[in-house]
Amino acid sequence: MPRTTLRCSLLALALLAPAGCSDDTKPGTPDVRVDTSQPREGGALDQAREKGSVDKGTTTDGPATAKKVEEYVPKDNELAGWTEDPKTGKLGVEAGYTKQDIEAIIDGSNDPYATEGENGFAKQDYAKSTFKLALYLWDMKTAAGAKKMFEKSKTDGEANGLVFENVTVSDDGILANDNPTWKAYGYKSHYTYKIYAKFPDPGQADALKPDVIAFMKLLAGKLP
Repeated sequence: MPRTTLRCSLLALALLAPAGCSDDTKPGTPDVRVDTSQPREGGALDQAREKGSVDKGTTTDGPATAKKVEEYVPKDNELAGWTEDPKTGKLGVEAGYTKQDIEAIIDGSNDPYATEGENGFAKQDYAKSTFKLALYLWDMKTAAGAKKMFEKSKTDGEANGLVFENVTVSDDGILANDNPTWKAYGYKSHYTYKIYAKFPDPGQADALKPDVIAFMKLLAGKLP
């Protein structure tokens, strides 16, 4: 075959070859494509919400917490002898993230906390022998809001006439004997809580008091 004809044939084959093909392409090389049909995910907070690593109610205006509020609630025997009371409330920690759900759990108004701004709420009931203890834990949107609710708890109706003593725990904590119930209030960072610990006989108040203080310290150690 003449050289001119050979050159023309080779040129024609080159023009017909698919674009991007070359002699050094290896068989079996995967065809990697980038899918641009899906919108990009939101910021880090949105991705964390999808993974469940931030409280459902957390907004970009409030603090991003590492866990949901119910995950900070002490578990059975974290304080020796205290376990969930199956005779009070529902089994498991009760948690709410809307005003309506929270009010259903506490069976009352949640207005002050909702007005101040909250991310969520959790409640748990415990028992140890004849003693009972109920924990109410609010995750507020700001630390200032948590402190404000703590200060309010010292002057609201249920605290009237009580003589509180300070408890060295978390940012602040107080405790009072409202026979037959120890009432303890405290806050840490953007969390505020109330504890109601009941004793069946007035003579058992002193026996229960150390456990109430220990519970406050346990909770404070778990909160961020």
